[in-house]
Amino acid sequence: MREMFILSKKNRVMFRKFSLACFFLLVMFNRSTGQDMNMDAYINQLLFNVFKERADTSITGFLKRYIPALSQKKKTTGGQIMGNTLHYRDEIHSFIFTQHPFFHGNYKQGKLEFFYRKFTDPKQLPAITDVQLWFDFDNQAEAEIVFSRLVDMFILVSTHKKFSSANGAQKAEFMNATDTTGFNKVRFRLTTDHVAQYRYKILLETTNDL
Repeated sequence: MREMFILSKKNRVMFRKFSLACFFLLVMFNRSTGQDMNMDAYINQLLFNVFKERADTSITGFLKRYIPALSQKKKTTGGQIMGNTLHYRDEIHSFIFTQHPFFHGNYKQGKLEFFYRKFTDPKQLPAITDVQLWFDFDNQAEAEIVFSRLVDMFILVSTHKKFSSANGAQKAEFMNATDTTGFNKVRFRLTTDHVAQYRYKILLETTNDL
């Protein structure tokens, strides 16, 4: 059973101000270092830059062992997650971390999951069919702060946005219709799971219904 507890209005305002302050510092840092941050850049950073030429060093060993297609020098263009209709076997490989190189927060752990497809034909290269990013919390307030920071991050680089709640979970969706060369969609949910080790979870996906 999943459910979502709502913070008081006073606490929501406090957390919102805190997250806006953090995001303002992030924006100022990007400007001072000359980085041109857009939706594709933010999503790639959240995914440890595995779809870029240089993935973050913290994940390179994992990629070489489990996702060799992403450990090559020539990477798949960001935003392209491939599939095929031939005979195949699906696998899921999870990279567990306690510190993210580009996104900081008081989560207990994070998990980057790769949905990997291996074909029976040895001539067919393996393909990534999906990728998901999880943040786990044992504290509701910290989960709310990180969710607000993600909203603040993508609201400035999107052309379309939608906020909703379903089955007790909060959901935010963003799209940048002006740029289709990379990741231009993102969706994240804040849910509560009473049977998991960590009660509060944020799931980020590179798709939505916008």
